[in-house]
Amino acid sequence: MQTDVRGVPFWGKDVFDMTSESVVEISDGDMAVAGYPIEISELPAGEYFVQAFVNVYTTFARADGHTILMHDDTGDGQWFWESVGNAKSKTKKIYLDPANPGTVKLAITEVIMPDYELEPGMVLQQGNYSDTEWVKYIKIKSDVVSEFWGKDMYIGANVLLPEGYYDNPDVYYPVIYYQGHFPGGSAPVGFRVNNDVYKFWNEEGNARFIAVSFRDATPYYDTSYSVDSANSGPYGTAITEELIPYLESQFRMIPEKWARILAGGSTGGWEALAMKVFYPDFLEEHTSGIPMESTSIIIS
Repeated sequence: MQTDVRGVPFWGKDVFDMTSESVVEISDGDMAVAGYPIEISELPAGEYFVQAFVNVYTTFARADGHTILMHDDTGDGQWFWESVGNAKSKTKKIYLDPANPGTVKLAITEVIMPDYELEPGMVLQQGNYSDTEWVKYIKIKSDVVSEFWGKDMYIGANVLLPEGYYDNPDVYYPVIYYQGHFPGGSAPVGFRVNNDVYKFWNEEGNARFIAVSFRDATPYYDTSYSVDSANSGPYGTAITEELIPYLESQFRMIPEKWARILAGGSTGGWEALAMKVFYPDFLEEHTSGIPMESTSIIIS
């Protein structure tokens, strides 16, 4: 958990056909070992805490003819230090001196398990979260992404409902789609009960709308960037032709182009702009013969 650009040194290697009887050696001079930011032999003598970690890969036989070994998303947004199914050793405190090399044995004894019980038919991809009064968690299998990756692939959304949604069953709402990185179980636009967004959300006289954030972690990263990609797959198609229509069928969203608003900060800003550029027919229209830009983009 301390590995980072400015974190502790770490080293690793690819291992195939690993079993419970396997012995994997991480040693200086092994050309298969990669590490950062120093070589093992450059480690200053001293006391260290050491730990072994196994990041499990899945074989994807993709529709484009490529067979790729990647870490499949298990609901962690590709934060594989906490990814269900990965394994680790206990931490051991030892004295290391590269000038007097020896062997440190670390046994892989712990497998990361989900903190909830998997129900029949439940999958780990994109996470599983409990609905609240305000936030509903949606997940669907994407046919187009599944075909590309050669296995069942899912996409999801966190849906924040407006104040009064349950009391006004005949009212339909515009939607702001807020782009960014994998949101996990967080509500869109920073909504939390009793924070400032919550107060705004409930303040009398404010416009009412639905807010949505996407859960679209890929085998590469914690977001698909919401576009079709030769490397990641047709996530733009999945979002615009599968996920958003499904959301509009499940919630009282105005299913019109002018009622879909895009927003995002940092990476989410680029994603919002990309969706507007690549899918203009889905996100804008002409009304009453008067040309108008009917979709707003908020980028920061």
